[in-house]
Amino acid sequence: MKIHLPRSLKISRKHSLSWPILAISFLVNFSIATAQHVSVLSATFQPEVPVQADPFSLVISSSFQSIASTINVEIKSENGNPVYEAAYYLVIPTGTNQVLLSNGEVVFRHYFNNPESAFLQLNGRLPTGNYSVCYRLSGSALSEIAETYCTSFDHLFDSYLFLIFPENEDTISTVYPSLIWQNSYPIESAVSQFRITVVPMLPGQSKDEALLSNTPVFINSNLTTYTVQYPFDAQKLEAGKAYAWQVAEINEGLITNRSETWVFHIAKEEKNRDIPYVETSRDISSAFVTSVNGLVGFTVSEKYYSQVIDCVVRDEQGEIIIDNLINNNKIITNIKKEGENQYLLDISEYKLRKGYYMLTMRNEKNDEFKVRFYVDK
Repeated sequence: MKIHLPRSLKISRKHSLSWPILAISFLVNFSIATAQHVSVLSATFQPEVPVQADPFSLVISSSFQSIASTINVEIKSENGNPVYEAAYYLVIPTGTNQVLLSNGEVVFRHYFNNPESAFLQLNGRLPTGNYSVCYRLSGSALSEIAETYCTSFDHLFDSYLFLIFPENEDTISTVYPSLIWQNSYPIESAVSQFRITVVPMLPGQSKDEALLSNTPVFINSNLTTYTVQYPFDAQKLEAGKAYAWQVAEINEGLITNRSETWVFHIAKEEKNRDIPYVETSRDISSAFVTSVNGLVGFTVSEKYYSQVIDCVVRDEQGEIIIDNLINNNKIITNIKKEGENQYLLDISEYKLRKGYYMLTMRNEKNDEFKVRFYVDK
């Protein structure tokens, strides 16, 4: 191979042994100066934005004047399952620039046959989990893939699943509480089910440790409402003990969201305290009864047997603060007979403040009976 030097480069005979080295050095420098490259410096994915809006951006450095390129995007779950793949055609300008894939032409989008991908296709966003996303650049000016750039991220699907009752660290008297939670979208528009888990807490445990380690006393994975009554046939909750609980959202068999973990306490039993009863009257009376362990005892005297059809509780200002007690099974019948009917009102989960209240019952004959009761704690 002959190497031609510029005429301006004169080499004396004295240095003739070193001129090939100079020539090779010149050619290497010339090759480096004219090399062209494309590289990805950084990439950003916004998982809170629907994937159909193409929320991908890259910072690309290119020494080409401009280059037509296809950029493939692939998202995988933590266990390596492919979740989403798409390709975009666009022109990368020279220099260092931020490139928004939403400005390119979508070549294809592809979803896969697994729960994560099905959730993404339905909701536009990834379910809660750990993921990786890889970007691959290729183009006609490049003999092969020019650059691959990957990054990983944690994602929490923010559908705002939160607990309502019992409140965190609350103490309740009933061992059959109503457990209530809420979500950020209406239940009728949801395709998910909910799983509730209640576990006992051991001394020294945190609530998350208890949920992870202890055997549940109650678990239900097929709920389609935002409330469930602790069942009578489940393992009984014990007075004086604490319980941790959490609700998870399930879509296509995949956990897509979790609530916080809360704790509630069952009040210790008050021994040697019988529940007193007071007779109701048709008019407001000064007589009252004090609630015991969240229960109010009262009797209704009447000449005939009747059925209670309505029952409400009012505060001292006469405002109704609890209604629908009959449908919510908060009236317990102890004795039912002609002449005298004996009842218990369960107010344990309503967290009434200390003070006086008025209970009003109405029977099928439209007769009203009233009784005052006092909540002392």
